[in-house]
Amino acid sequence: MQNILQMLNFNNFYSILETPTTTTTPVAGPSFTNINIDFSGLLSGPGLFLLVIVFVVLALVMSYLGKQNKQMLVKKGYTYTPVSDEEISKVINGVTRKELVDIAFDVYSKVTDCYNNQHDKELMNYTTNSMYNMYKMQLEELNVKHQRNIIEQLQFVSGDILSIKKENGYIDMEVVLCVKAKDYIINTTTNEVLGANKNKLLEYTYEITLLKEVNAKCPKCDTMLEENSDVCPNCHVTVIKNDKWLMGQKVLKEQKDPDNQEIV
Repeated sequence: MQNILQMLNFNNFYSILETPTTTTTPVAGPSFTNINIDFSGLLSGPGLFLLVIVFVVLALVMSYLGKQNKQMLVKKGYTYTPVSDEEISKVINGVTRKELVDIAFDVYSKVTDCYNNQHDKELMNYTTNSMYNMYKMQLEELNVKHQRNIIEQLQFVSGDILSIKKENGYIDMEVVLCVKAKDYIINTTTNEVLGANKNKLLEYTYEITLLKEVNAKCPKCDTMLEENSDVCPNCHVTVIKNDKWLMGQKVLKEQKDPDNQEIV
């Protein structure tokens, strides 16, 4: 920018502006209709070129400042594309989108409650093995540090289905879930709040993967059972199927203060 301004040589520019004007002989009275100002030096040649450069530079500066202000004031939030109702009905018929979202929030609430109260064994009823092991490690680490993660006043905000498919005997469903909660850690010895505001209700957006077994294998002959049957078609053994939805993954996508919509 400094180099450009030096190239403009504003001394020359002002000398052009200060070019003496040529006037005709004044006539009687206060009329100025016969005054003739000569702009030829300003609107042609180097004068016109300097004006164009000045306006271009000013336009670039204003555009840059406008973009900077916009970037400081506007933060792009999390966005997603939901799966269609047709795709849902192809995989699981007779269940609405809202019912599936309610199922997801129910599983999330139960997992959160078990984690909040450090009931690690109960977590096995609502999570896959890998998810359970992750939660168990986190709880053990908190216990070693004499800490506890408290999640309270959990509220549902919104949700939708991102994808749903059936493979390897399971329904695999990915859900976006937005909730409000107070989430903080305390020292179990002193009850001191660590690194968070216990009185602040924040909004969290998660992408959660849920799995449900639909085609179990017979433990005796390894034959795949039909979707709506619990009897092996080969050896006729009754098989106990796990038809619960289990949380297989949870990823935090956005965290913000709902009072001022600031992403934190």
